[in-house]
Amino acid sequence: MNARMPTPEGVIRNQAATPLILASLAVALCLNLLPWEGMGLLVRPDFLLLVLIYWCMEEPRRAGASTAFFAGILMDIAEGSLTGQNALVYSLSAYLALTFRLRVLSFNWVLQALHVFPILFLGQAVFALQQLIIDTPFPGAAYFFRSILGAIIWPIICMLLEIPRRRSLRNKIA
Repeated sequence: MNARMPTPEGVIRNQAATPLILASLAVALCLNLLPWEGMGLLVRPDFLLLVLIYWCMEEPRRAGASTAFFAGILMDIAEGSLTGQNALVYSLSAYLALTFRLRVLSFNWVLQALHVFPILFLGQAVFALQQLIIDTPFPGAAYFFRSILGAIIWPIICMLLEIPRRRSLRNKIA
């Protein structure tokens, strides 16, 4: 019996096409770049990192550390932050996702969130450490709420990214 989230009867999952991966990463980048303000900015999950972790686990041959590094550089440019900060965090997170992917994928989406949380938390801790090194004030403990919120929405992101990959067995037979 597969421990992952059950698929409906008569539905199988396709391998993800490269345009689907790129489109989902672009949408996640746009969500990150929305004009968040105040507390919303402080607790906003890193959508791009969540989608990167998902694709690193589901399609490791199509999305890996190099994809994460490139996405991090794009995020650095978009945020106007010190170039390489997001790239380091995204690459480290992708490495961890690739390292633990078989273990994480053996669980359903809710239990996967418990494994994704430490990856998100570590990424945030590295980013906060980088900020402290360049003498930026620490934003406080609420800053790490982003990791909790990211883990909470993990099952939703998994569900949304699985929808285009499903197809009916009837269509395959016909």
